[in-house]
Amino acid sequence: MARRFSPPKQPPLTRDSSTLPIPNFANRSPNELGLPPGNELASSASPLSISDEAEKTDRPRRHLPTLPPELISEILAYLPVRSLIRFRCVSRSVKTLISSDAFIKSHLRNTKASSTAKPNRVERLIVKSEKFGLISYSLGSLHNYRGTQAEIDLARPERFPVTTFVRLLGPCDGLLCARVGGSLDGFVVWNPSHEASTELPMFRSGPWIPGSFMCFGFGYDGRLDDYKVVVLISSKNGDDSAAYQTEVQVCALKSRVWRRIDDFEGVPGDDVGKVAAGKLHWKASHVNDEPMYTIMSLDLASETYREVMPPEFGEATGLWTLEALDDRLFVMSRNSIDFSSALWMMKEHGVADSWTKLFRVLHHGMYPGEWRPLMYISNSGEVIFRTRYCLLIYDIKENTVRFLTSKDWFDYDSYVYMETLVSSGLEN
Repeated sequence: MARRFSPPKQPPLTRDSSTLPIPNFANRSPNELGLPPGNELASSASPLSISDEAEKTDRPRRHLPTLPPELISEILAYLPVRSLIRFRCVSRSVKTLISSDAFIKSHLRNTKASSTAKPNRVERLIVKSEKFGLISYSLGSLHNYRGTQAEIDLARPERFPVTTFVRLLGPCDGLLCARVGGSLDGFVVWNPSHEASTELPMFRSGPWIPGSFMCFGFGYDGRLDDYKVVVLISSKNGDDSAAYQTEVQVCALKSRVWRRIDDFEGVPGDDVGKVAAGKLHWKASHVNDEPMYTIMSLDLASETYREVMPPEFGEATGLWTLEALDDRLFVMSRNSIDFSSALWMMKEHGVADSWTKLFRVLHHGMYPGEWRPLMYISNSGEVIFRTRYCLLIYDIKENTVRFLTSKDWFDYDSYVYMETLVSSGLEN
């Protein structure tokens, strides 16, 4: 069944942006047009009558060029989502084209391949907090931040109040997934760009064991062309309080059926898995009784696990966090001597030698363990970070910090997502 959305508030049309109606002169009488008698229009197809036959011959009737459908489709596939949604009202054929799976995939490829500076790639920062609810910022507005003018309420299914959202599981190809609680216990997946969403029931597992905890993930299975929600349930294994067993449940949007796959190899240390190269990644402890961490990945197509080695930090590095930005793995490490941090990027997925240190952050009186990168903007030399209480932009070249929000936030989720037309597995 269709899901109704609470659309974000849109600014009113200005005089310059409105569309003026084109008058129809074909069926108007001479008196209505203010013409003298005898100047009747020749026909509805030809509003002007030319009596000079020679002039007709010298000035042939011109026609607008007709573009082949393939070229029209290619041009439209480079436009931003909001323009395409408006164009669906042009005609039935245009709506059919824009809604087709082939066009949506082509548009998604173009959007992913475009740089952040291209107009067809529109990225937004989504923030869910207890204080402000569910809001989003345009990334372009963040660089010229002017208070609350930059934020809008994020479109969501009306059936799900923000208060029911327990955890955002992150974006994937423009889709957002959230764990909901209360009487609506389960999951909801939706595309904020248009009215499409679906609900997934809660998985069934054994009795809850005290001391257990859950982790989540949301990503794309390229082999089945489907999106999957993943739940990891770690619980104590027998009487040994140090040993944990991690059960894994997977549900695809198209089938809406939960399945148990092979157990997770280790104990996950991240609440939400990070998506890169078609795989979900968690920071994990490989040995139950030692505080040594690695990275474990789950291939969403084959549903198999693989260990990915973190960077070789050196003896001075203690804590580190795992992130995924623009389909690549990143690690933020913290130096326990000078309390600085370093951002590492894995250039080639799965290759340990490809870890590269991008830059070092000298913190400005803030505890380094709180900094987590949200987006790396290489062409401008800036990184958007989230801390426990606020969002900020760090200028790599100038070593300066600009706060994007007030410093009174607490207990919030934040992700960067791009606007797409994707609706696979959703109900329109």
